[in-house]
Amino acid sequence: DILNPYSVAVMHGVETACRQHGYSLVVCNTNRDDEQERHHLRALQSYNVEGLIVNTLGHHPGELLTVMRDLPIVLVDRQLPEINADLVGLDNAQAMQQGVEHLHARGYRDILAVTEPLDGTSSRAERVQALTACVQSRADMQCEVVQTGLGLSQALIRFLGSNGTRPKALFTLNGVATLAVTTALREAGHALFGNVGVIALDDLDWYPLVGNGITALAQPTERIGMAAFEHLLSRLHGEQGAARRIDFKASLIIRGSTPLR
Repeated sequence: DILNPYSVAVMHGVETACRQHGYSLVVCNTNRDDEQERHHLRALQSYNVEGLIVNTLGHHPGELLTVMRDLPIVLVDRQLPEINADLVGLDNAQAMQQGVEHLHARGYRDILAVTEPLDGTSSRAERVQALTACVQSRADMQCEVVQTGLGLSQALIRFLGSNGTRPKALFTLNGVATLAVTTALREAGHALFGNVGVIALDDLDWYPLVGNGITALAQPTERIGMAAFEHLLSRLHGEQGAARRIDFKASLIIRGSTPLR
């Protein structure tokens, strides 16, 4: 989805690596639509491309399996159990652990995590599972998980209005979720991040501009994109080893949205 800042940033890394090695990049935007994904995969087989880097919806692995008979594939961010291909993405468990440790050290105890709909997306499921496990390992913390879309505003209002004096924080699990939360809070008339902490996965250009800035777990998107191409290139050069998973670490960037409580 080329409207998603993560996709654009990773794509920039891929394009940089392509230029360094004398390749041209062909970009197909599926707009998170299954039929568009199928259409592009079929079309690419006739375009004489040499390999594919795929950020897939994952709903129809059969199409990718068919393509893999003719072309090497590297997956980005999302793993499919049916696809025995290299995967390049984020160390989601490390990112969630780092985020929870930061919130705990700052005094937050009640967490509302906000994710895009899980819909079979492996990276989102990994983040939710890792976050839940991290919070459950601490007897003095608790966590609820909600999804973007209908009901998000009501969930935020309910969380912020719940009884108790324990410090509350929102943990948004990607940039799209962060924007949805920010918009919902503004529409509900809440002072943005005034009485609730916020930590966000991804670090987008507008995060420093909201209030005193949003604390972020930055993904090394440029490196992810470049690594995806480099692993594809090694397959193009004949490497036949087992499929690899390459997980990059997130970097914590502390801003004003997680003050000490």
